[in-house]
Amino acid sequence: MFSAFLQESEHQKQIEELRQQIEERQYQIKELDEEISQVRSNMEELQHELQAKGQEILSVRREANSQIR
Repeated sequence: MFSAFLQESEHQKQIEELRQQIEERQYQIKELDEEISQVRSNMEELQHELQAKGQEILSVRREANSQIR
């Protein structure tokens, strides 16, 4: 009977450790999701800037070509 109590106590301890690990993993996943969101946002911003610079280059090239002619 005492052995069963010790075994039950050990199982409860293992369950609690597993719950803590799950909580830690969930927190890590949440942090990674937030980081991914920030990276995506930065990537979109950089794509917009790149498109704007591309348009600026085309405009300057057109202007230079028209002045050359």
